[in-house]
Amino acid sequence: MNQLDMSNQSFKVNYTTFLRVILGVILFSELVVLYTNHFFSLSGFQNSISNLIDANAWQIFKCLNTVILDMSWFAVYICPVFLLMTSIALLIGIYPRLTSTVSLLIFLIYFLSHTGYQGLWAFTYLMPLLLNVILFINYMSHKQKKQIILPDFYFIHPIPFLIIIVSLGLSVFVAIFLSKNSLSPFIAALISAIVPSIILLIKYLIFFNKTSWDFNDLHLEQKAKDFSLILVGLMLCFQVHENDLLNWFTPDGFSKLITSFQNQSSLPQAILINLDFFKENSVLFSSAQSVIENFIALCLVALLFRPIISIAATLLCLALTIIEFGAAAGYQVSNPNDYTWAYELFLTTFILFVLSFYEIKRSLNVKCIINKLCGGPVLESKSWLPRIILTLITTVIFTIVIYLTHNVPNSLPELTIRSGLTIFLYLIIFNLFDLAKVILLNRQKGI
Repeated sequence: MNQLDMSNQSFKVNYTTFLRVILGVILFSELVVLYTNHFFSLSGFQNSISNLIDANAWQIFKCLNTVILDMSWFAVYICPVFLLMTSIALLIGIYPRLTSTVSLLIFLIYFLSHTGYQGLWAFTYLMPLLLNVILFINYMSHKQKKQIILPDFYFIHPIPFLIIIVSLGLSVFVAIFLSKNSLSPFIAALISAIVPSIILLIKYLIFFNKTSWDFNDLHLEQKAKDFSLILVGLMLCFQVHENDLLNWFTPDGFSKLITSFQNQSSLPQAILINLDFFKENSVLFSSAQSVIENFIALCLVALLFRPIISIAATLLCLALTIIEFGAAAGYQVSNPNDYTWAYELFLTTFILFVLSFYEIKRSLNVKCIINKLCGGPVLESKSWLPRIILTLITTVIFTIVIYLTHNVPNSLPELTIRSGLTIFLYLIIFNLFDLAKVILLNRQKGI
């Protein structure tokens, strides 16, 4: 175990605990929102699936949704049951391997059923799916195969625990209330915030300091953090090219984007009117946004300046999250009543916020300046062959997914090629720095 891993030993709340809890909150609030929107009535379910079929760009996904539509008599009853049971299991942390598997299948169905839906952002359901993959791999890699319930927050003081729960509950309430996703926003937001908080509080009170800490592999936890940062970086790689093709990095396009937010956002008008400052200085801010997003994307993928970049990425995503609540779901939206999903950027912002905390703590607990800024190696291999193979596989998968999501239809081939090449280049840069870390670490060990 290297110095990087040992730095987190004193803080006995795993990163994957926060990841699992937020995924549980998402599934529970999705259940509440769908219920308030009458999705679980037969007619509501059929109308929603029919809309996905009509607005999909690919025949294969039309066929998939047609199969779901044909099973609507069964799915309309089984879906809420699975959402409820899985969300509660994630919040409690019971049977982590089984629960993470089921939630992975749920997010996979969400992603596939919405893939090709015109106007939907590529990472809307891809981000929770890939984060769930990280969680799934983490749990499956643990040696404690018979762990029934995870320790979670048992070993922290009640005051920081209450701060975490209250902050999470308030954030969820604001996200659901401002998103316009529900026909009954206040009720949906209140239930989505209170019920998960109560579940976590009851579990904390029952098990506080009454269980052993036997599900904590620091090496696996660090890998989960590393890959989560890289994932956010890959998302930004794609987003930079999408913004460029939509002309959002030009003064005129930037001004139009700000105007659209002012017209659609759920924020008070007193706040939105202050965005005129950015429109008046669109030449400066459009260029600055392009440079900042490119730099943050590269640093996240290559894992450079980790504490600083994780904070910068958190602030960037937080600003976008707040302003996009209530905005249209995407570009050339098929349904005018479609709004940006409450967790579209909220999930990424939450994950980045948690990662920023761990990165700051890690950097304060190591002495080596390289470890402080860049961390330890992610891949242990000194050979280029497995790294190149992994890079090619990752690039191909992301390139295919970007193409299938059908963002910016008029420039889809260009968006796909540019995003794929950039992702490949950034992953090569990651491997160069990661290999340098491996060599440096081996020299320190005298290998």
